[in-house]
Amino acid sequence: MTGMRTQSNLLVTAAQSLASKAKRDSNCLVFAVIFVASLFFIFKVIPGGVELPSNVGDGLFVPDSPRFLLYISGGAIALLSLVGFWSTLLSHKAASKTSQLSELVDLRELAALLILGLCLPLISWLGLPAAGAGVGLGLLLLSGTRKPFAYVTVGALMPIIVWGFFKYALNVPIPLTQF
Repeated sequence: MTGMRTQSNLLVTAAQSLASKAKRDSNCLVFAVIFVASLFFIFKVIPGGVELPSNVGDGLFVPDSPRFLLYISGGAIALLSLVGFWSTLLSHKAASKTSQLSELVDLRELAALLILGLCLPLISWLGLPAAGAGVGLGLLLLSGTRKPFAYVTVGALMPIIVWGFFKYALNVPIPLTQF
């Protein structure tokens, strides 16, 4: 009887190890794809898709260029994807006690992707401030945060700050609503 328990424990441990390795490898693959996609956007899509006015110089670090914020965002995404890749690759966390499919695919992650996928239609329907508040609050709810200050900050203050920054600092109109 003890021999059977030992064998079953070894099988469970092996399954846990494989599940942990599969999750780590899939996370590494996602970070690598995000990194390659960000480089593609930085070097191909942004220069080819964003036209420069004649009075603005061409370069990565020209703040007056309409490409400037796009380059900064693309670079930040590339850097964060590298950090995520290396931290995932080098992590030596112990496998959890159970190895179920729900550990490989977290439903909260799928819900977050759905919320982010709805972001663009919400922006065109509700406008950027309201859609940003809704998406931010939805992601905050998924994260399990229980601090009321976080909800007030994300739901009210951040959309107002973003709207004010685009309207007054950058002098760029943003979509407010379709109605």
